[in-house]
Amino acid sequence: MVRIKHKRSKCIGCGYCEHLDSLMWQMDNSDGKANLIGSHQINNIFYVDIPDSELVYLKRVISICPVNVITIDK
Repeated sequence: MVRIKHKRSKCIGCGYCEHLDSLMWQMDNSDGKANLIGSHQINNIFYVDIPDSELVYLKRVISICPVNVITIDK
């Protein structure tokens, strides 16, 4: 398992994450930012644990995020 960290407050709402992985990401119509599906919030940062097998998809999302607000905590 790996933990994904999303600094949502710094998200610019480009939508690349949802486009690449709509099972993990959903754009929020109320503020235009991305939501990490199934995450929990600690100190304005959102976390979710995922199986290692899903990491390949997430690495693509991380590499394309223009503001680098998505990281992996191992």
